[in-house]
Amino acid sequence: MRWIISEPKPETRKLAAEYGISPITAAVLLNRNIKDIRAYLKTSSKNFTDTADIADYKKGIEMLKESLERSDRICIYGDYDVDGVMSTTILYKALKDLGAEVDFYVPHRVYDGYGLNGAAVEKIGAKGCDLLITCDNGIASADDIALAKSLGMKVVILDHHEPVIKNGVQILPNADAVIDCKRNDSKFSFRDMCAGGLCYRFVRDLYIRLGKKFSLERELVTFAGIATVCDIVDLSLDNRIIVKLALYLLENDIRNIGLRYLVDMTVPSGKNITPYTLGFLIGPCINAVGRLEAASEAVELFTTDDPKKAKEYAERLVLKNNERKAITQAAAERLTEQVDLSLPVQVLYDPTIHESVAGIIASRIKDKFYRPTLVITNAENGCKGSGRSVEEYDLFNGMNEFRELFTKFGGHAMAVGFSLPQENINKLREQLNKACTLDPKEMIPSLKLEYKADLSEITLDTAKELHLLEPFGKGNPRPHFYTISARMVCAKLIGADKTIVQLSFITPDERQIRAVFFNGRDTVLSILEKEQSMALTAGSLVKFDIRVDIAYTIDINNYNGNEYLQLLIADMR
Repeated sequence: MRWIISEPKPETRKLAAEYGISPITAAVLLNRNIKDIRAYLKTSSKNFTDTADIADYKKGIEMLKESLERSDRICIYGDYDVDGVMSTTILYKALKDLGAEVDFYVPHRVYDGYGLNGAAVEKIGAKGCDLLITCDNGIASADDIALAKSLGMKVVILDHHEPVIKNGVQILPNADAVIDCKRNDSKFSFRDMCAGGLCYRFVRDLYIRLGKKFSLERELVTFAGIATVCDIVDLSLDNRIIVKLALYLLENDIRNIGLRYLVDMTVPSGKNITPYTLGFLIGPCINAVGRLEAASEAVELFTTDDPKKAKEYAERLVLKNNERKAITQAAAERLTEQVDLSLPVQVLYDPTIHESVAGIIASRIKDKFYRPTLVITNAENGCKGSGRSVEEYDLFNGMNEFRELFTKFGGHAMAVGFSLPQENINKLREQLNKACTLDPKEMIPSLKLEYKADLSEITLDTAKELHLLEPFGKGNPRPHFYTISARMVCAKLIGADKTIVQLSFITPDERQIRAVFFNGRDTVLSILEKEQSMALTAGSLVKFDIRVDIAYTIDINNYNGNEYLQLLIADMR
């Protein structure tokens, strides 16, 4: 693992004294270039970025206001992933609350494919739709938008994906309002909201424009928070505020009956709700029904007021997620055999896998081998695929250079979806790898270390202070620190498979700090054998006195109602 060490900043201690915080916390804030520190530590919706600078945003708000006044028939066209489901839910519940005649259409992954499609647009038009709102799609659907317009519909796009680029120029659909923070002509300073976050901000501002109380805010911000975590956008600025508010409400005030059932069925009793909970327990259930059945069922879960129906929908989502896990495991094992580590970009093809799990498998293989990974399978017309990338490689831009190979293509730096003829797969593999500029060092997982700490600086108060910087995730990673020549005095193997090591360190001021090193058995064993000719036996405490360099996070262990300082070791040398 590569250690990437942040340069120490001379103003760290001055900032710590000014705000009454530890140098450790001050270092993290400086490394992340946080300007308004008091606002950052407090985290309030009062600090949202002003949406007035988003291109077409005011126009879209006015169009909705006028549609509501005319009692237009409105249809929301969403997507089948978590972000699309949550965006659809947010818009539907808000517009319903405002008295609109509103319906939704969530495309089927297999039969409709990603984004707008002509057949669906014609069905919506035949039902007498006056205003079509796309959410989490639309920016790359110029032909389908044109069809909707020709059928007499007004169209508002609420999307966050990259616009189509041809010859270096962004090409926008001819909708009545194209609201996407990634437009070149948008002056909005924050470009990284997912569709769920954008739709939440949009309806929030719509209520303000109508002069009405946003009575659904506490409910809808939870949906926006789930979408933000599950779509893996940066947890900075507005996104961090949305997720922090959502986590608090999910812990203390779940107002949606469907979400209440889903949380109860997926989150172990007594466990805190964290970004991990959203991304790995709740989110996959929402995704699974869109992968294996119809994502509209997830929207039904969150929009029904019938407790019996809500419980049935929640149970179905959990069941489908269990099916998805089994399918994914088998397919991931097969595709791992195709990995060629001599290539920086993995382009893997298996005609037998279910297209709905291609993205999950790509993510798993990317995580295991730290390579941008595309997984492709057969579809009704040609082949379909999903890609996931590493931080050092912009997958969207890399693939956009070869757009002519695709029949459909969209996404962003870290994730893409696409369709292409089977005969183009080898061309894609060859051209992507030929053009890829990833350095071999960039294909090794890295650990960014924010501050060189003396263990005597680390206290329970420091750990509590660092919690103010949460939630952690993409764009706001959990801060890691390092200590050189830390004094380690004992170790014990714990856990079912004895791969977890419980450790103790002695600080220069003679305090003892406990630590846990998950999957650290081999590393600790190697150090002990080399330094002390000692072995580590399962279940027994081994005492010694050696010096090691450690990289870690600072955590709080709650046990029997008491709080203890604890280090979580990430790497040791």
